[in-house]
Amino acid sequence: MLNLHRFVIVISFVTFWYVLGEDEEGYSGVSLLNIIQKEDSFNSVKPKIHAFFVKQFHSDSMLKIWADSWAEAGWNPVVLNPEDCRRSPMFEAFFNLLSKNEFNPALSAYFYLRLRYVAMSIIKGGGWLSELHVLPLESDLYKEGLPNDGWFTSHDSELPSLLSGNQMHWKKFTELTMHWASESPAPVSADDVDLISTMNNKHPELIKFSTNILPATEVLNSDFMNSDWCMVTKARMAVRFAGVDKTKHFKKRIERNKMIDQWLRLYKAKCKSGRPVIFTFYDVSKEESFDIWKASNEINDWKTVWRKAGWEPFVLNLIDALRHPDYSEVRSQLLKTKLSIHNQMCYLRWLAIAAAGG
Repeated sequence: MLNLHRFVIVISFVTFWYVLGEDEEGYSGVSLLNIIQKEDSFNSVKPKIHAFFVKQFHSDSMLKIWADSWAEAGWNPVVLNPEDCRRSPMFEAFFNLLSKNEFNPALSAYFYLRLRYVAMSIIKGGGWLSELHVLPLESDLYKEGLPNDGWFTSHDSELPSLLSGNQMHWKKFTELTMHWASESPAPVSADDVDLISTMNNKHPELIKFSTNILPATEVLNSDFMNSDWCMVTKARMAVRFAGVDKTKHFKKRIERNKMIDQWLRLYKAKCKSGRPVIFTFYDVSKEESFDIWKASNEINDWKTVWRKAGWEPFVLNLIDALRHPDYSEVRSQLLKTKLSIHNQMCYLRWLAIAAAGG
């Protein structure tokens, strides 16, 4: 799996407008498939999954996790941005509306949340729109065309984290969204979690609902850890690691993104590899001195030997222990001892293996 660091640097410092050729689709957005897998995105028959990226509100690391995971699951991840919306007359109308009401749209999360719908409404054929924190589980179930015959569908109940629909339904949904914005052009909250429920109350015929998303609150608890992960997730298209799913041990974005990446790798090892999983634990403490290169070589050798024997090797670390509900209590007790960091890690590894489901 190739990294996206070169791409991330581009989108971090440049506002871009990239149209993937004025082909029969008139398609907008940046496909990351040719960057991740060196595959020709123009000729790819893989289904497209879209995300809307705005530098000041999204992280490069989460974009990388999102794109890598969907590409590996057999999708073509496409990034949309505000410039993709300029072909729609709704863009200028909405921008001017907010500006006239002394509301700076360029700095508004509310403005950009609405723009993602504008971006989808101009894509011929419509498609899928995903939040960056929505990552694939059993996504193969939904690759054969849009569900519900292209009807506008919210796959996370009333949360707009994963949406699908054909272009006609995207246009209708977006036009109504813009109309409501004109009635209240200077919102107090930048959140749009109430948008789908409000839309459904006013136009119940417009949206279909499904529960294809597994929230992080359901995968970061002891019940899930002790369950058969593959059975629990087999009917779910994706997992959601959103702000509403915050856990007490992952308050910082960088820690949260590392946890998400590690959990997704663990899920793939357990449910996608088709082999039994063998674990080891490795985490370097700042207070310890290790030959990192030597340790890395030892881990690679360990992985190679177990793979040849028919197993799926997986390296757990402190992030896995942090996912355990009892981490705070165990950590507090360890801090009262005179154990070295290394010996404390020896205890924390048991939390990690427990959090991994054994």
